[in-house]
Amino acid sequence: MLNRERRTALYTKVIIVSLLGVFGLWGDETSFNFSAEANLRLSYDEVNRESLLNRNNVKNLPYENFKLGLSVSCRRFFSKLGFACKFRGEFSYMSEFNTSKYEKMVKNGSSYLVADEFYIDALINRSIYAVIGKERVVIGNGMVFNPLDVINPKQYPDVPMTKEEGAIIAKLEFTPNDVFSAKLIYQPDLVGFDNRFDYKASALAAKTAVLIKSLDLSIFVYEKIKSNGEIESPLLAASANFMTPIYLGVYTDIGWKNGSDYTFFTNTGEKFYEKERFFPFALIGISYVLQRAVSLTAIVEYLRNGEGCSNENRRGFFRSIEAAYSSVDSARSAIERLEGNAGISSEEKAAERELLSSMVGRGFGQAMGISTYYTPYFLNRDYLALQIRIGEIFNRVDLRSLTVTALNDRSAVTSGYIDYKFVETFILSLAYSKVLAGNGYSQYGNLYKSHAAALIARFLF
Repeated sequence: MLNRERRTALYTKVIIVSLLGVFGLWGDETSFNFSAEANLRLSYDEVNRESLLNRNNVKNLPYENFKLGLSVSCRRFFSKLGFACKFRGEFSYMSEFNTSKYEKMVKNGSSYLVADEFYIDALINRSIYAVIGKERVVIGNGMVFNPLDVINPKQYPDVPMTKEEGAIIAKLEFTPNDVFSAKLIYQPDLVGFDNRFDYKASALAAKTAVLIKSLDLSIFVYEKIKSNGEIESPLLAASANFMTPIYLGVYTDIGWKNGSDYTFFTNTGEKFYEKERFFPFALIGISYVLQRAVSLTAIVEYLRNGEGCSNENRRGFFRSIEAAYSSVDSARSAIERLEGNAGISSEEKAAERELLSSMVGRGFGQAMGISTYYTPYFLNRDYLALQIRIGEIFNRVDLRSLTVTALNDRSAVTSGYIDYKFVETFILSLAYSKVLAGNGYSQYGNLYKSHAAALIARFLF
């Protein structure tokens, strides 16, 4: 595993080599595209005090931070061979309040550099197209939810490195005509987690599609293959997308994926696997596009996630975390009482303190271990989303908003952007997000930030 310094140095060398190649050291070009964006972000966030998942990290007062981001994309075509890269990095400086002294203190800055995409592609003939490298693969029709997005790394709201990152793949596409298409994707050297130990695996995916006038039909198959030959997490899905003449679109992804029934036990926080079976899932969406003096796009999506928690399991999940933190509080209280007890020797105090400290560590470890099962679509089975975009207002202003509701625990979160384009190369944005509903026993009630706002200056090159 490369440490942070070596990883940064490696990415820097990759960027330099990529740019040298793009700017003319690899032969005669037939076409070339290059774009870059630098952005400055000043944000003000309020930590969610209701969250059980963040109980160990919650601050009582808000903090603000400053971020400098840079993204670079390049695309170069030769006669039949192409090259593409996309890099994204960020440096952030954070200041927060010391909740005991109510004074500002400065935390160390943090940074990351990610190669979202880096691949070589080739048009072998008019019908066959091949890709090898790191690419973000789009499978499925979902614009808000995407149950078929199983190839790319999982995206988590509080982990920006996963936002647009692709996967290392080898892909072959076959398009003999305008009606039929097929693609085969191989994903090598996956690292997974099998309950007790890490394992290595690869993945194989296939998709076939047929376009009949305005109706697009496709079938998608995906499965992981462990190094011992065992097949894990197979997925089978069918998709349809239909666009009407009045710009009203209807789309769906329906399928089954392999998973496990489980139960959380409040006293231990154990995730107990009872049996494996196929869980159904379904995505149904409606989109509407209106082009007038301004452009309007409205999207409504419903997701049925068969593998999500039942109401009983969801309560057990949060009660398990609460029980783990309660054991931490009890051990800490016992340590405080121990320090004030003059009736026992220093040797006995040291032994008892060591035992209680180990209980604190185990409690935190148990709470964090349970929290790792928290994923974007883990805690509920039914989700509803509304996304609206109004663009080209006075040829300068774009408005975007997204509201997602978890129907089972009745929690909801909303976010949005207001973009103002001063010139083609400079855009000023105001972003916001807020938990609309939910408590410590709900999915969106446990987001790290209860609300946030940011002012973003974007410079395009």
